[in-house]
Amino acid sequence: MSVIDFDKLEKIIPIPENARVLLSRPEKEITFQINLHINKKLFITEGYAVYYSTARGPAKGGIRFSPDVTLEETRDLAERMVYKTALVDIPFGGGKSGVRIEPKEFDRYDLGYIIKEYVHILRRDLYTQTYIPAPDMGTGPSEMMAIYGETHICLLYTSDAADELDGV
Repeated sequence: MSVIDFDKLEKIIPIPENARVLLSRPEKEITFQINLHINKKLFITEGYAVYYSTARGPAKGGIRFSPDVTLEETRDLAERMVYKTALVDIPFGGGKSGVRIEPKEFDRYDLGYIIKEYVHILRRDLYTQTYIPAPDMGTGPSEMMAIYGETHICLLYTSDAADELDGV
């Protein structure tokens, strides 16, 4: 279910039917499993990536590491990113990803293994820049460096978009 009530919004501004249809559900949802040996034990957890809309550009959104991550929450946050990027007029769509872990239970090396496996799983979307990840709850500069280390891809955007991002 959309976070926007299009019927209520329609009373204020006209909503094109194509926009209503495109924004009624996510373009792509991925459920994945991370399987690693950490400290000589098998570690298995679930993760999600949702690209709600790429009509305005690549899906942009954070990577959340939290024990409470769900597909529903990831979907909701991806949709909200669609509206956030549109409101500040930057050339991105909305996306979000999450991995169900408690990051405080892992040292930085183990978190590095987890993020590298995440990159391995989503590598096609990262290499094609279908999805542009960012830090979110439980992730930060170290995880972004690890993604760059694995992909050697740095987001390139126009100077206009760079100026807009400075204020976000």
